[in-house]
Amino acid sequence: MADRSDIDEVRTRTDIVSVVERYVTLKRSAGKLKGLCPFHQEKTPSFVVSPEIGRWHCFGSCSEGGDVFKFVQKIENLTFFEALERLALAANVTLTNRQPRMDSSGSSAFGGSAPMSNAGERDRLYKINALALSFYRGVLERSPVARDYMQDRGLAFAVQEAFSLGFAADDWDGLTRFLVQKGASLPDAEKAGLVAQGERGHYDRLRGRLVFPIFDVQERPIAFGGRLIAEARPGQPKYWNSPETPVFSKSKTLYGLSRARKAIAAKEQAVVVEGYTDVIACHQAGFENVVATLGTSLTEDHVQILARLASVVLLAFDADSAGLKAAGRAAQIFEAQEVEVRVLDLPEGEDPDSLLKSGQRLVFEQAMEDALPLTEYRIRRLVRKGPTETERDRIALFKKAMPILATVPSILEREQYVKILAPYHPQYSAGAAFAEEHIRQDVAGHMTGQGGAAHSPQAWAGRRPTPPPAPPTGGGATEQAERHLLRALVSDDPTLLGCALSCVTASDFLSAPARSLAEALFVHYRSVGSLDAQEVLAALGDGPNANLLTGLLMNSSEPLNEELVAGSAARLKANAKSGLYARLKLQVNAGTADAAEIEQLRRLQSELKGTPKSPAPLEG
Repeated sequence: MADRSDIDEVRTRTDIVSVVERYVTLKRSAGKLKGLCPFHQEKTPSFVVSPEIGRWHCFGSCSEGGDVFKFVQKIENLTFFEALERLALAANVTLTNRQPRMDSSGSSAFGGSAPMSNAGERDRLYKINALALSFYRGVLERSPVARDYMQDRGLAFAVQEAFSLGFAADDWDGLTRFLVQKGASLPDAEKAGLVAQGERGHYDRLRGRLVFPIFDVQERPIAFGGRLIAEARPGQPKYWNSPETPVFSKSKTLYGLSRARKAIAAKEQAVVVEGYTDVIACHQAGFENVVATLGTSLTEDHVQILARLASVVLLAFDADSAGLKAAGRAAQIFEAQEVEVRVLDLPEGEDPDSLLKSGQRLVFEQAMEDALPLTEYRIRRLVRKGPTETERDRIALFKKAMPILATVPSILEREQYVKILAPYHPQYSAGAAFAEEHIRQDVAGHMTGQGGAAHSPQAWAGRRPTPPPAPPTGGGATEQAERHLLRALVSDDPTLLGCALSCVTASDFLSAPARSLAEALFVHYRSVGSLDAQEVLAALGDGPNANLLTGLLMNSSEPLNEELVAGSAARLKANAKSGLYARLKLQVNAGTADAAEIEQLRRLQSELKGTPKSPAPLEG
């Protein structure tokens, strides 16, 4: 089993803020570190991290919370023990016992299911990728051909180091032999996509390629991309990417994000390009907020990753690429995340890599400054690419433009595009207003005609994710009184703690969650003799009591004093009496009360009589 002292040591040595910031952009607001919750979709930051108590809590719809172990468990889909091992390694803590104690159900003594044998499948793949990376880096150092290729491509040594570039020689099984020497499992290497089984045994899949390692946000190698540095050979594609594995998903990964995330958060702007060399060229030129998709279209997961870091996303995609078409489909997702999407209108046949390598840095900078909204870019490109001299040309132009205009839900925005297109309308000679009105009618007909229902503003509104309901504020007087007392019980002010201990017991709390937490606090006090908030949270673990207490401590803006604590206790006791009185009265009126209960009711009636909120007198 993992020793409790080990867990406490890892927790003490781990900065929860630095761990969370690998995944969430945190900003200080009203003295708190806040960001968008990574565990549910939201527009307004409700995710709060407290370095003082070492906890995080979401005050939004998911209401999740916990310590640094719980965060790593959830964000990486790990068991408790796997999260502990990972954080222990980062904190340089040697665990006393590396195997968790299992209960009869097969669950770890500290929560979650049992990890796999050894370090678990995911950790084995991380390690085998790290071995492969060291191999590829070593081969690059020994390969004049690869180094010359890098120089010809204008890749400076500093950027080669920054992106950990490597090389896979045109050797049938060089990596395979290296992994065997290091004691790695070839089936694991197959699962990682590094080697494959052939007629002559295992062979390397990245042969003859410049290697681009792909890292996760914790800067662990999770996959590889490769580009042939010689002419493509039969059956050998120029580019090769790792397949999907338990640690790598193309739809959830952006190349260069581990290096770009700080710059993206600082600028609140991300630039998305289409290739490894585009990213590297941009970073080498000083544009560090640049990432790339990995051989796949822009996905909803990509959008959500970017939305947590930036309010503006610039797309540097080829105009005819599947990526830009996917961006059009993703526009609705960007809008739901309140992220502005713009497209770089680059010179024909150019990409960021070619522009920067040819010394056209200013052209690239200007393209970013002049980036167009996605719909405007598509419309202007239609006009620029298509002939418009004859009436037939202009009719063809509008046939292509109508589906684009019909997807714009905002009437105000659509009007801007109507004005852009009006000069090209066949009826423009009759006047701009006349042409614009014709365009509006055509758009309305497209919306309500064939396929129109799918493009109507109502359909768009229906497809947008419904905002989550606002969390309950808990503003009732009884709930407020319970919150005041629970906060007093873990206050660092001994006067407030003493007042709460003398005024209430756990049974005075009326709501089940508050009563459960109060019982835990009183048990802890009787056992330890104190109620230090951090000690209590450590003892509570990650159950509902810890979550409730974390929320109270991290959302406690109202100051406490003895009068407020005593008044809260009095309110709870009075409400408890009123509730008991009402229950006894029902029993008496129903004829089910015994003599002791009738006497108890009369005593309560006497105590409550004359108070401002006393129940009505007992009848009969």
